[in-house]
Amino acid sequence: MEQHQLKDKYFKEMIQRHLKDFMFLLPPGQEYEIISTQLDKELIVRRRETDFVAKIRVGKRVFLFHFEFISQYRRRLVRKACGYGGALALKYDCDVVTVLFLSKPPSNKTQHPGVYDVAPFGVPMDSHRLAVVNLSELREAILAGEKQYLTLVPFLPEISLKVDKNLLQRLRELLALIKDPALYAELKFYTMAFLRSYYSEKFLTTYFSEAPKMLEHWERVPIFGPRIKQRAKEAWENGLNLGREEGMTLALQDNILDTLNLRFGVANGSFARTVRAIDEPKRLRVIFQRIIKAESFDTVKKVLAAQKHPAKKRARSGAK
Repeated sequence: MEQHQLKDKYFKEMIQRHLKDFMFLLPPGQEYEIISTQLDKELIVRRRETDFVAKIRVGKRVFLFHFEFISQYRRRLVRKACGYGGALALKYDCDVVTVLFLSKPPSNKTQHPGVYDVAPFGVPMDSHRLAVVNLSELREAILAGEKQYLTLVPFLPEISLKVDKNLLQRLRELLALIKDPALYAELKFYTMAFLRSYYSEKFLTTYFSEAPKMLEHWERVPIFGPRIKQRAKEAWENGLNLGREEGMTLALQDNILDTLNLRFGVANGSFARTVRAIDEPKRLRVIFQRIIKAESFDTVKKVLAAQKHPAKKRARSGAK
């Protein structure tokens, strides 16, 4: 998956997990009640899925809030957002509020980034107005560590003019303000994800490896936690259903490689060959647990290096 697609995916996950924090960024209004964030959003609009949709009651009326994330303002992207909002309105027979989140400020030529006019004869004959949240305008408030904006810390690499060591240091300081270890783990995960356009996975893992350790709460980290828990479940069920060691071995190998990929960006190569060469479920379980708890990639390399010649070591120890 390309980097911009991953960023869209991360934004969608963040807004779903912290919807109230994002609703806070909209113009003040009445109190509201979140009815559902699990709508079927697949629309027959070029086989595309909208970024995120929530059903929300404001007063006695129910609305669909449709959120779209745009890195850089483009008129055609606003046109598409209008189309998706219209399709949602038809599908659910409900009023739709489309909100655009912009990470980069629009150019000086853009007068009204939330307005989409259709003017075939030079005069607007059809006009659409969307709500716009320019995240770059919140940069100073986020950098200042204001509590209501801490959820937006991972976006700082996207909305800053320069991503350098000063920003990295400030990101680490801001994350340290988060006292809930699970939330800390989650936001650190996203912060590192948005930084991958600028720094290597190895550098980021080392730089953000200070306590509290993210993997103490790995099961709460988006993407990583649920996927690894599912892999562990599959490994267990696979072994039971097949009734033989091979099924458990294969599932555990897949689990370890998936963990290496998600945590450290290692998908193949010598590490994968080392894991595939191990055919003992007991050893694989130990490796899996150590990799989950590893504080750095160097620790992972040591764990796998120790597995390359275990038979020879046992033979030598037996000879003694």
